[in-house]
Amino acid sequence: YCQNKPDVIIAAYPLYNDNNKTHPQDHGVLFKVPTPPNDIFDNNTSHRTILKIRKELGAIWGLAYDKYHHNIYASSVLMRYVPLHKQQAGAIYKIDANNTMSLFVKLPNKEVGISEKIFPRNLHSLQDYTIEHLIGRAGLGDLDIDEQGQYLYTVNMAKKELLKISTTTKQITKYPIPNPYNKECNSTMVRPWA
Repeated sequence: YCQNKPDVIIAAYPLYNDNNKTHPQDHGVLFKVPTPPNDIFDNNTSHRTILKIRKELGAIWGLAYDKYHHNIYASSVLMRYVPLHKQQAGAIYKIDANNTMSLFVKLPNKEVGISEKIFPRNLHSLQDYTIEHLIGRAGLGDLDIDEQGQYLYTVNMAKKELLKISTTTKQITKYPIPNPYNKECNSTMVRPWA
């Protein structure tokens, strides 16, 4: 992608309040940050724009930008202390140029290794125990888009599969991810993420 000083889109979970909002669900989660004039990013938060807050988008990790249609794709992720949007661990959301969000695709929780028994979760500090054993083992991993903007790629961590998702038809093609370490590392220990 070639652009002079592009905006950068990031997912973050700040521990402090954004714009003096008091409830954590009102804190920002998806931000747009302009490239600074000196090309050095710092911790000055006054330049960033909040695109989505936690209660709108929930816990996300993977981000991909469709430069042809100006859409941001964000994949849900299972993490402690941050709720999933509508309790969906297998969701990919689309945010258009007008900052309108829609559900793009959804894999059922069971498909990505999540049992409904983990809900409701206790999200208070040091209390979110029901998902501890699932972190890095269930849900979706990172998210990428091909150069032509035709396919999204993510990982189903529970099934150890690379998912190729058409951005036009939403068709999902699954590819098993083999153990790259053969006998050096037990397959149950290998955790593909991206």
